[in-house]
Amino acid sequence: MSIIAWNCRGLGRSQGLTIPRLMEMSKNHFPEVMFLIETMHGRDTLVDIQVWLGFDRVHTVDPVGKSGGLAVFWRKSADVEIKFSDKNLIDFAVRLGGCKCFVSCIYGDPKEKIRNLVWERITRIGINRNAPWCLVGDFNAICHNGEKLGGPLRCASFFRPFNDMLRDCKMKELPSTCDPFTWGGRRANKWIQCKLDRCFVNKEWSKDFPEANQSFLEKRGSDHRPVLVCLKKKKKGFKTPFKFDKRWLSLPNVRNTVRVAWNRELGSRSTSVSQRIKNCRHDLSGWRRNFQTNSKEKILKFQDELEREESGRYPNLDRGRSLKIELMKANREEEEYWSQKSYNNWLKRGDKNTRFFHDSVKAARGKKRIDMLLNENGREMRDAKEKGKVAVDYFSYLFSSSNPSGFHTIFTDFVARQFQMKRLSKRFSQSKRPVHQGLMVCLDCSFKGFGRISDVKSLQK
Repeated sequence: MSIIAWNCRGLGRSQGLTIPRLMEMSKNHFPEVMFLIETMHGRDTLVDIQVWLGFDRVHTVDPVGKSGGLAVFWRKSADVEIKFSDKNLIDFAVRLGGCKCFVSCIYGDPKEKIRNLVWERITRIGINRNAPWCLVGDFNAICHNGEKLGGPLRCASFFRPFNDMLRDCKMKELPSTCDPFTWGGRRANKWIQCKLDRCFVNKEWSKDFPEANQSFLEKRGSDHRPVLVCLKKKKKGFKTPFKFDKRWLSLPNVRNTVRVAWNRELGSRSTSVSQRIKNCRHDLSGWRRNFQTNSKEKILKFQDELEREESGRYPNLDRGRSLKIELMKANREEEEYWSQKSYNNWLKRGDKNTRFFHDSVKAARGKKRIDMLLNENGREMRDAKEKGKVAVDYFSYLFSSSNPSGFHTIFTDFVARQFQMKRLSKRFSQSKRPVHQGLMVCLDCSFKGFGRISDVKSLQK
């Protein structure tokens, strides 16, 4: 199970990076639960986004005016029961397989007085809660001055309400990776970074999920980083196999690369066809690394450059804006690629409904996706390597033989009636269509199981 929490700072901007970023996270991390903060839209828009992202249910809290708004999306594999919700907190119980825990999605109010009321409510919830429990979201608060870069220092009393709440609820922060300063912005001509977004858990959570951890993802589409909470450590995935893309044929140096690789060691008698194909695969892989073959590689390039720029101590805002513009152009090119990949004929006639062709391709993939397999002990396996092992074990058992000593026990209840066999052979010999001799042998073996002449007539039909 994994959870993503993100202060997206508004949804629905057609030319922005927010929607592409959500689709990217849903595809790459496939979270069971996603929590969005400051949606700035009502339920109708969020239901559409739920469909685009492939989630099955959504719970929303409408914004107050044009600010705020919360949404929790979840998949059918997670059984979610909402306990409490308002503009700053959504508390729910979630059951995934045989595991039940509690999750509180937090949006710390920008106003300090209201934020302290949120801490009081969470404290009241935590007093009577002994089950596994986590707090995740944008707290708009830090524990001490060490969680802040730039700007004036705060006094100790400023951090006390937040720290008191964590102490009363017996919470501790999950181990984390990547840049912990999840928010960055300019205040009074100074660039400030703070650790506002993260996840805290109680002792019961740590006992049931000892490998749980959090990662702070790249900052794109918002001035906040998304927080990815995983209950298990990530395992190394399989190496992506080489696939030839027919679009390469129109790109420079592809044919020459294949020709050179195919003719390499041509004078050697040991050069086989498989070795030639291997040479072509190796050379094309090197060519692909040095040449941007599609918009996806451009997207990754601009994402890395934007991440490095915004993670710097004194980022160049003009360069950041130009990188965002280039990233949006690359996203549009990627949409054009998906429109060509869709197999719907009416799209080929010029319709530009981007929502449709995204849904059409992703829906086809979603139907073929295997999210979980049960092993022989009834445990759910969701990791790719674990699911592969379950499948191999199942079919190995299915097609293995018990090495029986004979087949007499199979035909114990069969009654042989030779006169029926004669009539059956006569009917088949008069047929105009020739009957293969092997089929007659099979009929001879199987016919002994029929007890009535009507069975023979139905078999002839």
